[in-house]
Amino acid sequence: IANKFRSIDIESFLDTEIKKLAFMVEREAKMVTPVKTGRLRASIRVMGLGQKFREIIQPNVNYAIFVHEGTRYMRGRPFMFWGATAAAQDFNLTFTNDLKSHVERNFK
Repeated sequence: IANKFRSIDIESFLDTEIKKLAFMVEREAKMVTPVKTGRLRASIRVMGLGQKFREIIQPNVNYAIFVHEGTRYMRGRPFMFWGATAAAQDFNLTFTNDLKSHVERNFK
């Protein structure tokens, strides 16, 4: 049984799960982003840095921070925070199921 535990590639599994979470955050953030022209929503992207366990999700328009955080003339609408919060709730369930499946596959 110890050899089977050693054969589980947990690093690859976790890297894949982090990528999944990043795309879940992107999807959820796009769903709650305020839309006037659609440019802000379309600018939200996941950027893989070519490193394990690291992804960046961000909009790339210069006014995104003002929409997210607000100004003295406009209340903030933290669409990235809302997206991350929604994705985290979904991810808890999918991560547990994925981990269970990954371990079961390696013990057969």
